[in-house]
Amino acid sequence: MGEARRFVLQVSREKLMLRELNALKENMLQLEDKLENALKLFEEAQFRFEEVKSQPTIIRETTKIDLPKPKEFKGVRDAREVENFLWQM
Repeated sequence: MGEARRFVLQVSREKLMLRELNALKENMLQLEDKLENALKLFEEAQFRFEEVKSQPTIIRETTKIDLPKPKEFKGVRDAREVENFLWQM
């Protein structure tokens, strides 16, 4: 009877392993589908990028603005004065 029990346990383990392998296979197929979709999206984005890159770029000339230059500092460099100045702002 011990031999028959071992055989039944062996068959049960094999069935369990087959179920787990089938679930793993299903997960792998789903992952493959997701990766294929991601690859398609990447290829589309790359194609669009190449299209945009090949189009001529419009360059606008910028206008220079003359701003008054600050006067050179001639006072004593004092941390407290700087702090007071910043707090007054």
